[in-house]
Amino acid sequence: MADFYRLLGVSRQASEREIKAAYRRLAKLYHPDVNPSPTAAEDFARITEAYKVLSSRRLRALYDRGLLADYEEYVRQRERAAVLQKRVKVIIEELLRREQEETTIRQMAVMLTVSLFASAFLVALFRPPIFETLGVVGKAICLGLFGLGMWELVRDVMACMDYYAYPDDITPSLLRLEEERAGKPFSRTAALAFLVGGYLLALLFGSLVRYALLGINGRLLLSYGLINVLLLPPIAVLIIMRLRALNERFSAQ
Repeated sequence: MADFYRLLGVSRQASEREIKAAYRRLAKLYHPDVNPSPTAAEDFARITEAYKVLSSRRLRALYDRGLLADYEEYVRQRERAAVLQKRVKVIIEELLRREQEETTIRQMAVMLTVSLFASAFLVALFRPPIFETLGVVGKAICLGLFGLGMWELVRDVMACMDYYAYPDDITPSLLRLEEERAGKPFSRTAALAFLVGGYLLALLFGSLVRYALLGINGRLLLSYGLINVLLLPPIAVLIIMRLRALNERFSAQ
């Protein structure tokens, strides 16, 4: 290790004031802004390091006893440990965030699918004449709820698609395709086909059950109450998902 006393031009018995005065004098000489020498920056760094050690009573005592190198290694180890601990903390927080995100998306996907299929089945089964019995204002509100329900339904479906389905147009790289498929088991086409097919099957099954129970002149889906069959399932999904969101909000408090 360099002789810091020699670098500053002071004796080992120099006071703090003498060390500070020596540093100021040398800093004016070797500062890169005033010294054109190519080694000025390096010289200035050396005297700054010397002043940093000798101006601190603890570091100076360690330096005088020849223990400064051990102390600096200890400090570096602590800094490395702190950096490692910070990285581990970031990794754990990211894993917890992903787990929470996966749980939320999975619950939303299950709730969305079940509520959509169940509401389609029940509406096709009972065909409540809700829309026909409403006045102008009621019909306007019903159509507004249908529009909002469709918008939120599409938004939630796309969120689930982004998490569970890989795009069908991933062709430039086989490696990228494998990476997408590793965490996304379905293609978007397959996922959409499942949703649309399940929705239509729920409507058909509800109509078949209604026909089997009531035998309404052999008329199935394309009969009385078709407007309700189209409007009510998205509204039901909207209400169910909003209730779920409220329940999660109250549970978090």
